[in-house]
Amino acid sequence: MCARLYELTREDFVSDCYKTQLADLMQESEMSNYPDMIIEPSFGAEEYEKLKQYMLSDKARVAVIIDAQTICSYVWYFILGNRVHINEIATFKRYQNRGFGKKLIEYVTAVSKNNCFSAVQLHVLESNKAALNLYSKLGFVTEKRLMRKDV
Repeated sequence: MCARLYELTREDFVSDCYKTQLADLMQESEMSNYPDMIIEPSFGAEEYEKLKQYMLSDKARVAVIIDAQTICSYVWYFILGNRVHINEIATFKRYQNRGFGKKLIEYVTAVSKNNCFSAVQLHVLESNKAALNLYSKLGFVTEKRLMRKDV
């Protein structure tokens, strides 16, 4: 495998050349993160369209790990004040445990440092132990906690 990191451009979103792959990855990620919820079949496509609008208005950036024209993993991030916020990072299950998530986070961290931002932040589910472990190893610390009460 000769996977490489690639920063997607506005033109990639205008042409929709990665639309199906990104929508499928968004769908798979949501279903994996929320196994007890009913995720509509259109979720991935709808999320892709939201991301496309952010990209076309220069409000988001996307980097992917790609191998032979196939997206394996992606990160969607944006500027939030003096920080960079990772909105989503996901890897197709068949490509997990190959270091792609780590490589993407290291990339976003480098971009952040090079542009003088003070921090990289993200949200993570308490149930996602693999992600929590990775983020901890990469130097992330808990800053706040979101709580929920079912009614």
